[in-house]
Amino acid sequence: MNYIKRLWGIILFVVMVSSIAVVGVSYHLIRTTCSRSFILPKEQKRILEKRSILVNQFNGEPVEFITSDGIKLAGLLFKRANAQKVIIAAHGYFQSKELMMHVVDMCSNDHVLLFDFRGHGQSCGDTISIGYHERKDVFSAIKFLQECGIGNSLPLIGVGNSMGSATLIGAVAQGASFDALILDSGFANLENQLNKTFTTRTGFPKKPFLTIAMKLCRYMGSGNLEDVAPVEWIKSVLIPVLIIHSNSDHMVLLSDAQALYANAPGSKELWIVPGARHGNVWAHDYKQYKKRVNEFIDKYALKKSK
Repeated sequence: MNYIKRLWGIILFVVMVSSIAVVGVSYHLIRTTCSRSFILPKEQKRILEKRSILVNQFNGEPVEFITSDGIKLAGLLFKRANAQKVIIAAHGYFQSKELMMHVVDMCSNDHVLLFDFRGHGQSCGDTISIGYHERKDVFSAIKFLQECGIGNSLPLIGVGNSMGSATLIGAVAQGASFDALILDSGFANLENQLNKTFTTRTGFPKKPFLTIAMKLCRYMGSGNLEDVAPVEWIKSVLIPVLIIHSNSDHMVLLSDAQALYANAPGSKELWIVPGARHGNVWAHDYKQYKKRVNEFIDKYALKKSK
């Protein structure tokens, strides 16, 4: 009997230690995923160089605005005489506003707002929710422009990259007043996306680590990541959308773009680009990218104001 008791005691101890270890590792993984982005010195230098160009050569004006839940966001505002449209650019996960500089060049005759999502770049906040709370950031950006009187009578276009694309879809589904969206390299469903990349990025199996990590998100203030489902959100997006994706994107598969396109109920176009890296389609063939984006805006958004 004593032997059996000792055996059960050992089993119980192992189970407890294993459970604590799993929860601990899961917590660390989600902290790494949903905490403020860490920028390597080399990348930070590149961002500072781009910021200098944006301010000094493109006349970007540093601005700040506050979200509905009290987080201060940093942006760069580009005001243009005789602008025909207003552009809000939304960057990707662990990126920054400076890395959307191509939008400023691409729309050089129009009002453009670049901003850092919460937990990124110069903005405040320590938690990232990969599209859940970031929808509030988009609403705050729109409100800021309205309060500044920037192009209130002009078409408003959202240009998103990866996480930024998903966030713009979610914001429009909640009522954000865009007239068209440019959605570059966006994922269709965050839970599925994490399922696809979790083991590759962390080295840990999805079960039980990812399952527990997703549940921990709610207690860290990242919201319910399981609800971040652009493929569902886009079903209520009635404005025109241009979906751009690379058939060589190994981070977010082409099937995600195809699912978004299939579920978009309004005017829509799908442009598949061969050979580009994730989130870098614009650099793969910038001349063609600029042409396709501006043609789409002229076709669907500008006709509204004419």
